[in-house]
Amino acid sequence: MSRKRRAGCLGVLIALLVLLLIALGVVDRVAAGIAEQRLAEEVEKAARAESAIPAGTTADITGYPFLTQVWSGEYDGGRIEMESVRTEQLTIANVDITVNGLTIPRDILFGAEPHDITASTMRGGATVSLKELATRIGFPGLKINGAGNRVRFAAPLSFAGFTAQIEGDAAVRLDGDRVWLDIGEVSAGGVRVPDQALDVLRRQLAAGARIPPLPYDLRLTGIRVEGSTVRVTAAGDNVSLVR
Repeated sequence: MSRKRRAGCLGVLIALLVLLLIALGVVDRVAAGIAEQRLAEEVEKAARAESAIPAGTTADITGYPFLTQVWSGEYDGGRIEMESVRTEQLTIANVDITVNGLTIPRDILFGAEPHDITASTMRGGATVSLKELATRIGFPGLKINGAGNRVRFAAPLSFAGFTAQIEGDAAVRLDGDRVWLDIGEVSAGGVRVPDQALDVLRRQLAAGARIPPLPYDLRLTGIRVEGSTVRVTAAGDNVSLVR
């Protein structure tokens, strides 16, 4: 075989290999897209079962190549996001969940009904605007902002003929499924605030607001104020994603 013919065959072989790799890459991404869609559907179904209605749900399964994970049925992990989740208590701006040790049976990718989708760990969080939280506390005109575990608040207060704009600080605390405000210093622009009025203020603010149940019985683990939002974190272990 002449050198020219050998070079031509080698060129064809390289072109075929490139086309094969491209085809495998396309198949890999198509399979990943199917798995991510099924995962997002199951998570949204679980959220709706808790009367939480997201405007949209997306899933991203990590790890490449994807087809080798399909063969084993075990995946590196993934990330799920839900936007603008409406609940009976409040609207959650964003829910993000990271899963590790994700297992998805192969037959689901070929149209089988979802079953035995599990995650060894789930870690996530919910972000709520402080404006939304202030509305749910039920104190008219209440405004809140802060950082970490402390906030500054301001609100008009009227009680038994006393009227003033109240300002103060409070510690934010998570207890069970409720966000509590533990009131600290309070002032009214140099005006003395009657003790009875302060009692009314403390009672109303201390009532806090309830965080609605998160999907998969995730347990609430922490809370932190970040500017105009409050972020609540949650965790779960050995979770079945199909309900």
